[in-house]
Amino acid sequence: YQRCVESKYIVDYSLADAARRHIDDSDASIENCSYLNQVEFTVAVKREQEDAFVKELTDRLNGRVKIEKLREYYFPFKVR
Repeated sequence: YQRCVESKYIVDYSLADAARRHIDDSDASIENCSYLNQVEFTVAVKREQEDAFVKELTDRLNGRVKIEKLREYYFPFKVR
């Protein structure tokens, strides 16, 4: 188990595939995905990787992502 930050990342449908690819390419884990007016990814990211993950995702989506930090806890990330 490692300390993680769970946040909600909200993007337009046109950016959902790019956001999912970024999440899948990282060590993050998608906990939930909701398709409403926009796509909402609830993602667990290792605490020490959060800043880099957010910066890279924001850059990849040209700043068109809303982020809501939800909570911090210990999470059993997959070993790669």
